Amino acid sequence: MLLNKKPEIMSPIKNWASLEACKDYADAVYFGVSDLSLRARTNSLTLEDIPKFVSKCHSYGLKAYMTINSVIYNNNLKKAEILVKKAKQ
Repeated sequence: MLLNKKPEIMSPIKNWASLEACKDYADAVYFGVSDLSLRARTNSLTLEDIPKFVSKCHSYGLKAYMTINSVIYNNNLKKAEILVKKAKQ
């Protein structure tokens, strides 16, 4: 039996301006941070931005999902751990 669930519209976000552009159209956003992203040159969000950025998303009624779009090698494990802990806050 199919439930009448509305699909969620999720928009990729690379910076504060792109959040403003989609806030009225998306149900959720996903983003990466410059430290661990294969698209580091296009992502202007930093680890320090996460709390304020997610708070802003929530104030617009948007769900916020952080992605790690990168291969994590041994030399980046600590950085990945810090990133995940920061996102969890």
